[in-house]
Amino acid sequence: MTRLDNKVYYTKKRNLKEHEKFMLNLILKKNKNKTNLQVLDLGCGDGLFLDHLDKLINIEFLMGIDNDKKLIKKANKIKFIGKNKFLCKNFENIKNLNQKFDIIIASGFLGVFEDTEKIIKKTIKLLKKNGNIYIFQRLNSFPIDTKYYTKLPNNKKWTNPRTLHYYKNFVNLIKKNKPIKIKKWNINFDLPKKNNPFASYTIKTNDEKRIMLNLSNIVIEQYFVWSES
Repeated sequence: MTRLDNKVYYTKKRNLKEHEKFMLNLILKKNKNKTNLQVLDLGCGDGLFLDHLDKLINIEFLMGIDNDKKLIKKANKIKFIGKNKFLCKNFENIKNLNQKFDIIIASGFLGVFEDTEKIIKKTIKLLKKNGNIYIFQRLNSFPIDTKYYTKLPNNKKWTNPRTLHYYKNFVNLIKKNKPIKIKKWNINFDLPKKNNPFASYTIKTNDEKRIMLNLSNIVIEQYFVWSES
């Protein structure tokens, strides 16, 4: 499966995004002195983040899962230090993943499922007892959970479900399993509007603050959620 919102990653050589750099530092803080780490990246995309992480901490085995075959193909071309495996599958349909991990990364991943709580429970089961999860997620600061779909011109079906949880509700889903921390990420640079229905862009308010939106004109608030066992 290939996705319109992923096309920018297919051919363009890119650097780490700002939120990926912050995520990298979060992981390094607790894991830089650990050895033989088992790492799982859900929605791993092109594998670039794992490539950087692999050079900075001692990873014995890393696994990336994404349902975009073109991105998985790119990830498989990277020469990692640790052993690695990339799966082009829908995580929701995987039933035979019996391995446990020290680190699980879910960046922009958990909001694309119909039943977020089910996916969170499935994800937490893959953590070792003292393992940690690192999430970057669109959430809502207002106390309401929202679900929406998109339908592009000339398409008959509504597709690409997105779930925006009230951030406290989302935190409580993780808290059932792990004590967690949360930090809102405020974008400090401009994103121009592009001719991509899934791309985000920023506008400036009168007090020079930036607000991020998508082309459905839905305000995007993003949060880091992580555990520190």
